[in-house]
Amino acid sequence: MGNLFGGGAKQTMMATMVAQQNAEKQAQANKEAAIAGTEMSMVDQYTPDGSLVFKQIGTTDSGSPRWAATTTLDPTQQAAYDAQKQVDLKTNTLAGQQLDRATGLLSENADLSDAAIKAKTDQIVNPRLDKRYADEEASLKQSLINRGLREGTQAFNDAMLSFNQGKTDAYSTEALGNRQQAIQELLLPRNQIYNEIAALMGTGQIESPKFVSTPQANVQAPDYGQVTQAFTQANAAAQQKKAAAAGGLFGLIGSGLQAAGSAYGAKK
Repeated sequence: MGNLFGGGAKQTMMATMVAQQNAEKQAQANKEAAIAGTEMSMVDQYTPDGSLVFKQIGTTDSGSPRWAATTTLDPTQQAAYDAQKQVDLKTNTLAGQQLDRATGLLSENADLSDAAIKAKTDQIVNPRLDKRYADEEASLKQSLINRGLREGTQAFNDAMLSFNQGKTDAYSTEALGNRQQAIQELLLPRNQIYNEIAALMGTGQIESPKFVSTPQANVQAPDYGQVTQAFTQANAAAQQKKAAAAGGLFGLIGSGLQAAGSAYGAKK
C-alpha cells in the first residue's frame, strides 16, 4: 500500500527533473524556430545599382549559424564610388598639408603696428592717388606759367603750397578711410588658410561604415517555474486520484470485515 502514497520529496525531485528536460526541449525548439525565422528573413536583394547577398560563413560556439551580408555595386556605381573616395583622400591630404602651413603661420602674431598698417595703406591708396595728383600738379604749374607766374615767385609758391596741402589732406583722408581694409589685408593670409582648411574639410568627407539591417532573431527563454508548477499540479492530481482509490478500497475492506463480524455473531 506504500506505493499508493509516494513520498513528497521524491515526487518534487521527479517534477524538477521532468521540468528541466521539458524546458531544455522547449529552449532547443525556440532556438531552431528562431534560426529558421532568421534564414527565411534573409532574402537576397538585387537592384540596378547592385546587390545584397547573405551567406553562411560558419557557426558560433553554441552551434548557431553565422552569416555575412555582402553588398556588391554595379561596375559603374563601383567606379564612381572609388573615384569619390580618391577625391576625398586627396582633399583631406591637402587639408592636412594646409594645417602644417597654418601651424607655422599662426605661431607668430600678426603685425598690426601703426607702421605695418601705414605701409599697407600706402600700397592701397598711393597707386590710386599718385597719378591723379601728378597730373593735377603738372596742369597747375602749366596754368601758373601761362598766367605769367614763374617758379620761385611768391605767388607761384603760394599756389603750390595750397595744392600740396590739399594733396596731403586727400592722402590722409584716403588712408583713414582705407585703414580697415589695410588691417583686413594684413590678416588675410591667416584668415585665408583657415577658410581653405574649412572648405577642404567640408568637401573631403570621412564617412563611417554603413551596415545593412539584418533580421533579428527572438529566442524566448524556457519558463522553468511554469513547467515545474504544471508538473506538480498534475502530480498532485494523480496523488489525489490514488488517495481516492485507496479510500474506496479501504471502504470495501471495512464493509467486508463488518459483514464477517455480523455473520460470526449470528452463529454464536
